[in-house]
Amino acid sequence: MKALTKALVFFAATLTIVSFTSEALAQNNCAALKKGVYFYRLNQTNGFWVTFRIYNPASRDPNQRLRHTVGVEAWMNKQPEGPNYIPHDGLGQGTLSPQGGLSVRVEWQNGAIGVYTARAKVSGTGFVLVDGKTFDEVHPNSRAAWSSNDRLPCSN
Repeated sequence: MKALTKALVFFAATLTIVSFTSEALAQNNCAALKKGVYFYRLNQTNGFWVTFRIYNPASRDPNQRLRHTVGVEAWMNKQPEGPNYIPHDGLGQGTLSPQGGLSVRVEWQNGAIGVYTARAKVSGTGFVLVDGKTFDEVHPNSRAAWSSNDRLPCSN
């Protein structure tokens, strides 16, 4: 019985180590957003849909640290598409990375300044943004949560 107990404890400990190691490898394999242009749609709790066109230069500084600065074009509407689709346009910039998540500031055409934040959750060769939040700098009481099913690719 003692041998079986020791074997089960060893097996459980091994599974735990493998689990932590797999998660660490996934994080290490996702160092940055892959260079390119990506569309990312957000569904806000206030009824608005926002689409970001994310420009990622994937540049490096002289110390070879990845820069996570991105440019953003944005569109906002009360419905995702259809005959009444009249978007509000905006431009912005911020940071986006698998480790740091999203922090973007968008200056909307209507005068609002949207601040968008989220955590990143790495999965395999990509990542998703979770726990999304936004507020308007001009009207700080205007706040919403947001979510998305879109996935962003990693660059190793």
